[in-house]
Amino acid sequence: MGIYHFPSEFVYWTKYEKHDEMKNKIVDRINKLETLHANNHAGLENAYTSYDTKPEPTKFLNNPKLVESLVFEPFRKMLDEYNSRENTNKITVNEVIIGDSWYTKYSEGGTFHLHSHDDLSQYMRGKRFNLAFSLIYILNDKNERNSTRFFIPTGSTTSAVCHRDITFDTGGIKNIGEGSVILFPSSLYHTVVPCIKPGRITISYNIMCAFDPEPCIKFSD
Repeated sequence: MGIYHFPSEFVYWTKYEKHDEMKNKIVDRINKLETLHANNHAGLENAYTSYDTKPEPTKFLNNPKLVESLVFEPFRKMLDEYNSRENTNKITVNEVIIGDSWYTKYSEGGTFHLHSHDDLSQYMRGKRFNLAFSLIYILNDKNERNSTRFFIPTGSTTSAVCHRDITFDTGGIKNIGEGSVILFPSSLYHTVVPCIKPGRITISYNIMCAFDPEPCIKFSD
């Protein structure tokens, strides 16, 4: 007797260990860029984002030391946690690189429409990289409940067990809030429900992965 779990959508969260050290530095950098990005509202209400804009002003988001502690370390923890489960299809990653990186700042009532980050693969350095995972870092948020909700619509469910929409409201998890890092497959739909208090800032990354049938993990510089 046994049970095998096929790969499925999931949400992993942890705390950014350097949040107290880095918060004010990053918030100051973002606030100085407000005039550049304040009119970029694509998919947003009462909020703005640096997504799909010229990358030069936000190059600091890709600082190697920041990316190592904010993205790669939590990513390793996520893989360890996921792959520690028995009877699952293991995630075996050969190489990881950062795709897009951006920030979003919310005013009172700010929302982000339902969307996913799923995208086509790219060939680089002779390898195929898939946009596989996305990360949200809650840099600044004075709200008592986190505003991110994850969603699987009925038409996307992969099991006869469920014939309804599935929603995971992170606002119901007490240890998800400012300083949290949330990782999830880029195909997973998510939205931001209206923020009560203004000033919520998140930083997001898309993570491109080259997969390998052998369990080998290598992180690029």
